[in-house]
Amino acid sequence: MAQQGELQGSLRIASNSSFGSTHLLLAIKDFLQLHPKLNIQLQLSEHSVNLIDERIDLAIRFTNQPDQNLIASPLATCHSLLVANPEYLAQKGVPQTPQDLAEHIYLAHANINRKEWKFYQNEREISLELTSQFTTNDTSVLLNLTLAGGGVAMLPKYLLNEHLASQQLVSILTDWQLPTYQIYALYSSRHKLPLTIRTLVDFLVERFRGVSR
Repeated sequence: MAQQGELQGSLRIASNSSFGSTHLLLAIKDFLQLHPKLNIQLQLSEHSVNLIDERIDLAIRFTNQPDQNLIASPLATCHSLLVANPEYLAQKGVPQTPQDLAEHIYLAHANINRKEWKFYQNEREISLELTSQFTTNDTSVLLNLTLAGGGVAMLPKYLLNEHLASQQLVSILTDWQLPTYQIYALYSSRHKLPLTIRTLVDFLVERFRGVSR
């Protein structure tokens, strides 16, 4: 086990913008406090980068099908909620069934649910094909438009707790389950894995162990 201050050098980490700028950023802050001689470069993007080409040491990705060419260490499960602004719902009405969403303005993430939303209840599955009036590849942009009353969006729970508590957003269709995604730490090889990467992966596994985001 590395002692405080033992790790040195640089690490390049890639993540999506919304998770990377919140939960991952706080984890990195605590890790750097344990290892003050280490330098970390955090690259945020909504696109999956090639670890070799971009010289990325570690990538944090939300997926249920991790790249088989990479080593994947599971960190947590990401849950989503369907949300809207209260003023928007006052104007458009509160959906009572997934099919009611056809009467609403649908805001979509380009890489996740642009054309299809799935809902689960007991043994029942409903798959809806919806035409989105607005699509973006940035989760934070999707959140901001939803806060502004732009429509209904499916967003990760880890971004929503504060807004739900302040009633800026309302969770709808809560008796239906939405798809979940696993959060993985991905790296290129176990062979001669540098101590810095191994220590950070172990730290993140412990940090997010058993946590549903």
